[in-house]
Amino acid sequence: MRVETDRLILRNWQLTDAEDLVKLLNNFEIAKNLTIPFPYTLDDAISWIKKNMQKSKRNYYYFAVIRKSDNALIGGTSLALQDEKEMDNGGIWLDASCHGQGLGTEVWTAMSRLWFADKNNNVIYSGYFSYNKASEKLHKKVGYKEFGVRKQLCPALGKEVDEILVKLTRNDFEKYYRTLDFEFKVREDNAQTNEM
Repeated sequence: MRVETDRLILRNWQLTDAEDLVKLLNNFEIAKNLTIPFPYTLDDAISWIKKNMQKSKRNYYYFAVIRKSDNALIGGTSLALQDEKEMDNGGIWLDASCHGQGLGTEVWTAMSRLWFADKNNNVIYSGYFSYNKASEKLHKKVGYKEFGVRKQLCPALGKEVDEILVKLTRNDFEKYYRTLDFEFKVREDNAQTNEM
């Protein structure tokens, strides 16, 4: 699957992304906001990409974020149905050089719209570490509401930190989405493009 916004392409991960993924995720400023191994190795990247290539199915979206202007890998995003014990099912990260440009909002708006296009999906659960103010701002902007806090291991810091748990309902997202002039395209592999 492939999702296109004005400035970005969100597509399935490919093994050819592995080296670029390692370069991006070995940045402490990125890694401290994620639950990934740190340092992040090529073996980590290949194993993770292979795992997600095998899980391609409905309501399982793990996408590389590609900047259209130079075809560069700049981040990743995900939305997936999880086991009931898991309280989050969505996430986003972007290279620090891309912060402050509205790209995170562009990614998360497209992902949320894709998720809610399925009438069976009525909520997205997510979370961010308490010190990640950029993520807090993004989640609130799109319409997420806080509902709890839990301890989560941050490998880059080597300790547990507070993770703020948030959720976005279909109704809250639609209120936000109606304020935008935003379109994106979804294309299945070997299928025509559909505008949403």
